[in-house]
This record gives sequence, structure tokens and C-alpha cells, in this order.
Amino acid sequence: MTNRWPCRTLAMMTLCVSAVSAEVPYIKIRIPNDTYTIAIIDNELLDLEQNVKSLSTKFDYVINGGYYDRKDSPSGYLKLSGHEISSRKSATLGGMLAFNNAGNMNLLWSKDLDVKQWDNVLQNGPFLVDPGGKNGIRSDQGHTAKRTCIGRYTNGDALLVFAKNSTLKGLADLLCKSEDGIEAVLNMDGGPMAGLWSKSNKNIQINNAMPAICYIGITLKAASPP
Repeated sequence: MTNRWPCRTLAMMTLCVSAVSAEVPYIKIRIPNDTYTIAIIDNELLDLEQNVKSLSTKFDYVINGGYYDRKDSPSGYLKLSGHEISSRKSATLGGMLAFNNAGNMNLLWSKDLDVKQWDNVLQNGPFLVDPGGKNGIRSDQGHTAKRTCIGRYTNGDALLVFAKNSTLKGLADLLCKSEDGIEAVLNMDGGPMAGLWSKSNKNIQINNAMPAICYIGITLKAASPP
């Protein structure tokens, strides 16, 4: 039977395990360019008990966002729909997720980004894959934890990743080896804040144990009838 609604099946959801680094498996969702819209959800505007599972009623995919400090404020710059939630630009968080209200996402160096040009900006880091496709983690302290990250391929496809037990370098090495055409991958908050939820795939429903300061929600565009 011919699928009359192909757009809804385009996102590829798989468990990736490298033969070289089988101890660092990760779950990924790859979403083709121009088939989705993206939003940042500020938890300050929500019930703090919200999580990736509860937000999945509004989005097809939800992943947790970036770091926050001891006062529950974003650790870096945060802008939503043209409004600055946090004007603080962190010197240690090297990457920014940026997009305009009608567009797909971009991943850029913090130092290169003019925040005035973008409606939505989330600063975080480090880059696991630097813009341009090179490994962004030369070394780490060997700490393993749950990890989430957001990536972009050279063709504009989006990538959402959850790793259950990984070092930053282990995950960065594996992404560089496994993801052909990857352009950049930005780390999000890990540990108990890490979560990734697919509304339609029960194999990708990992709820975060603790509330995140913000979330990223992705909605698939409705396909046009043939």
C-alpha cells in the first residue's frame, strides 16, 4: 500500500551502537530538513513539574535544554520569540542553538553569533562536534552520565541524541565515526535532567528525572496530499 502521508514517516529513529565503542550506545532521531518546526519552551512559564513526557502532548519530539545555575536561572544567553529571558552571555559555553520563528535550526559559535538576527537563541556547550564537522572534545575527565545533544547535518537535517551512560569524549568520538555528513552537535544538560521523548515511538520515551530549565520541542509539518 502506498503511503499517502510520507512526511510523517521520514524521521529516522534508531539505536546506534558502534562496533568500536559498543560501551557507548546512543539513541538518535534524525529529522529531514524542512519537515519540522522547532520551539524552545521556558520552564519558568510552566509548572515546574513539567518534563519531556508531559510536553509530548504538544510536540512530536521533546528533548531537554541547557544548563542552569543555583538560582534556577539559565547559565547562558536565552531568547524566546524575540524576548530576552537571560541576557547573560557565558564565556565558557561556546555554542548557540539559533532559529527564527519560521525557520529550521542553526548551530553556531557563541562568539560568531549576532543575537539580534535571531528570534530564538539558546546558549550551551560544549560542542561535541564543532561547526564544520570536526571532533569538539579533545579530552575529558572520564565522567560518565546520561547525555543529550542536538545536532545538524550538512544537508540541514536535525539530530536529537540520548546516551544512557557516556563520557563527553566517548560520545563525541562515536558521533564523528557514525554520523556521515554531521556538521555540528551541541551538548545539552545531562544527568537527571536528560530526557528524550517521541510521541509515536515507544522505544524512544526516556523521561527526565529532574526538571530542566527549558526544553526543545519539535513538531512535524503536515504533509500535503499527493
